[in-house]
Amino acid sequence: MGARILLCLLIMGLASSGFAGNRGDDPVDGVVTETDDSGALLRRYSVNEAGQKHGDFEEFWPDGTTFIKATYEEDLLDGRELRYFPSGKRHMVVTWNRGVLSGRWERFFENGQRAITTSYKRGVQAGKYIQSSEDGKWVLTAKYRDGVLDGALKVKDHGRVISTQTWKAGAVLEIDDVQPFPRRQVDLLDQLAEVWGPGYGDHEGLSDEQVVEQTRAMALRRLQAYRALCHLHYKDMELLAKWNELCDAAAEVCRRLGTITHTPEQPPDTDDKLYKDGKKGAGNSNLAIGSTLPTSVDQYMDDSDASNIDRLGHRRWCLNPTMGRTGFGVSGRFSAMWSMDQSGKTPRDLDAVLFPPAGFVPVQMFGSHYAWSITPIGGSLPKEEDVKITIQPLGDFYLPQGDPLAIDYLHVDRGGFGAGETLIFRPKDLAVTAGRAYRCQVSLDGGKSLQYDQFIKFVSDPRLSRR
Repeated sequence: MGARILLCLLIMGLASSGFAGNRGDDPVDGVVTETDDSGALLRRYSVNEAGQKHGDFEEFWPDGTTFIKATYEEDLLDGRELRYFPSGKRHMVVTWNRGVLSGRWERFFENGQRAITTSYKRGVQAGKYIQSSEDGKWVLTAKYRDGVLDGALKVKDHGRVISTQTWKAGAVLEIDDVQPFPRRQVDLLDQLAEVWGPGYGDHEGLSDEQVVEQTRAMALRRLQAYRALCHLHYKDMELLAKWNELCDAAAEVCRRLGTITHTPEQPPDTDDKLYKDGKKGAGNSNLAIGSTLPTSVDQYMDDSDASNIDRLGHRRWCLNPTMGRTGFGVSGRFSAMWSMDQSGKTPRDLDAVLFPPAGFVPVQMFGSHYAWSITPIGGSLPKEEDVKITIQPLGDFYLPQGDPLAIDYLHVDRGGFGAGETLIFRPKDLAVTAGRAYRCQVSLDGGKSLQYDQFIKFVSDPRLSRR
């Protein structure tokens, strides 16, 4: 893009630069002057008998050149307000009606080129919006209605269209023929908060067994929330009592060994049944150490440490489309989640499982160090050298801002975890903070075409606390 986009704040305050000054005690012929400590003129304006600004108003740069020219009526800006660069060149032209923005609003570069042109009706931005670069070669046109973007938005760079968008009531519906946000932010966050559930409840009066059952239910809800985020079936998932028992045994065997392993040896002083159940549970489960049952699910979804990033096996089992039932077990700091289930159904309209998925992604459910993953449903992936990935930071109007992020890890894993082959990659310097947006484009044929083109915007919701 030929120029960096700068979005000007369109709501202006009262005409004042914030200079400290000394006001003349007695207006002369209804004119007040304000000076700095050296006596240099800062402001000069007319007042009425009530002492209100009424009439011409001027404010000056420290060298005495005009900064602001405006008119007031009974302390309210009224009419045209003009602001100037220290060079004397025009900077802004704004129209007020009794303290309310009304009419044309313009901002200029010092070379005279218009930077932004828009308009207001009764204090609300409305109508055509034009923003351009200092050389006039880059131009954005859009429309506002009731203070928000509404209608077509187009960006040209040196006469070439580089982005076309459709907005409605402040929400972007389409960007370059891509639907960026399949779900409204408010709807998604309400859905996830309902599924995620509250944090740990009051255990007072509960037996140890009841506390464990409570945390099992919370762990299931945590798993369901991640599946809901990724467009997978989640509502009818259930815990199977037998698998809970096997996971309890797996956690206990691992606790006795002091480590997590899917192929445990029999610990000393452990009866055969416990070991048999623990071995079966460990061989069919995700295992974690140092977390609660609910937060163990967050660990599985992270899975990006050096010993797991090459396959993301725990995550892929959590996001297995055909999972319908599971089980959770715990013993001290050790926990297990039954993973080997195929009783559910893959959504008909789902052709791949992506994490993060396209659209809004809560920062509570992702991290800057997380690997990204794409698992085609029933499909295969090419060799790694044929994979081309671009993750582009986005700025105002979801337009490119800065350089694409470097990809510091890329691997195609063909192991049998979850739904099958998975593309694993991780961008460097990803900012997972509320409001940051990215566009991720993935080619599987060496860059000839795009197989995946998704927009991701990180959001935050305190209801999704990790407890």
